Amino acid sequence: MNIDLKKGGLFFLAAFCSATACAEIEHDFGSHGYFRIGTGLSDGDASQETFKAPGAGSKYRLGNESDNYIELDLYDTMSLSPDGAKIHVESMAVINDNAEGKFDFNEISQLYAEASNFTSALGDPKVWIGRRYYDRHDIHINDFFFLNTLQGYDGGGISDIDMGSGKLALAIGRKNADDDAATAFDESSLAQTRLDARYSDIKVNNNGALTLWGTRDTSAGDKANNIEELDGFAVGVMHTQKEFYGGFNKFMVQYGKGLGRHAGKGGLDAATGKVTTAANASNFDDANTFRIVNSNVIEPSPNWGMMTSVVYEDIDSRDFDGTDQTWLSLGARPMWFVNKNFRVPLELGFDTVKDNANGTDGSVVKATLAAELALDRGFWERPVLRAYTTHAKWSDDFKGQVGGETYANDTSGWTVGLQAETWW
Repeated sequence: MNIDLKKGGLFFLAAFCSATACAEIEHDFGSHGYFRIGTGLSDGDASQETFKAPGAGSKYRLGNESDNYIELDLYDTMSLSPDGAKIHVESMAVINDNAEGKFDFNEISQLYAEASNFTSALGDPKVWIGRRYYDRHDIHINDFFFLNTLQGYDGGGISDIDMGSGKLALAIGRKNADDDAATAFDESSLAQTRLDARYSDIKVNNNGALTLWGTRDTSAGDKANNIEELDGFAVGVMHTQKEFYGGFNKFMVQYGKGLGRHAGKGGLDAATGKVTTAANASNFDDANTFRIVNSNVIEPSPNWGMMTSVVYEDIDSRDFDGTDQTWLSLGARPMWFVNKNFRVPLELGFDTVKDNANGTDGSVVKATLAAELALDRGFWERPVLRAYTTHAKWSDDFKGQVGGETYANDTSGWTVGLQAETWW
């Protein structure tokens, strides 16, 4: 495992308070984490390929991940008394395998401190500073993070402000382009600032609540080319239904424009480096995305459960970077619990992308059948050990763009493999 010790040392800042220096402070140490690791093959003896529609925002995961990936998280919640103010510090390291099959230290994806239980005036709000996974929302079966606004940003915020009819959260983040591809701008001018506001837990029906969300984005312009400050915004509304056939349902509508053109998906927009003329800046300001998402998990009986996914996305930034496409994704992963420790999941995924700029219109259909060993019943139960077989078929318009080198001349392919997955 190749780890930069200077960077890796940051991971242990979560335990910065020694027993000698903080003898009176009570500590609650713990960890979170995730890993998946496995092996597979395609077409007899070729390395495992994956199947994703060109232009799609994600792919269906089961039996369709060829990488090994680890997140290791440590935290310490400190207080002088059980009922007193608390300071929570947390840090997460990301490790994955590279092209040579070795594990490399990737980044410190989280490193932040959060204070809570310091006042009851606003309903016990929380104040945080640092870098964190900030209130992310995703669809598990295709790993599509449709609301993930501050990942990789450094900043801070306050959350859980009791407004009577809901809760308010405000956050601000700033990110530089230092680690992104070279651009026409000086990298320091590519720093972007994002203000994120959320008003959540607005009760609208039994076990159902709304979240209103919006961002405001700004970035310095390019004075050498007389380009003014770039900006943008994104807005959305999400309805969350709890106690939904033993699970939940999330429905969200999103829209973003300019610097917010990804509509809540993703952070720094390195494409601003392509803004080199006033005309192109105007085209960038008009670039936009509209998205509808619905996802749910149901577990109506001890014998089976299922997750479904629906995504419709329309991206219109043709005048800026040539992107003018619609993406529709439909997927489901039903799971049958044969007994306490053995289950059979079946994942079906359909992605179709119409690219108006290139005149292509194609689909990818993927099906995976697996057998899993687990400790107990339940869709979310981990760890699991699984064996799987996957088959995919795609349109002629996508020939050479799906299935890697192994299936470059085909419109269908398959893989078989083994995988272990867990989180805690």
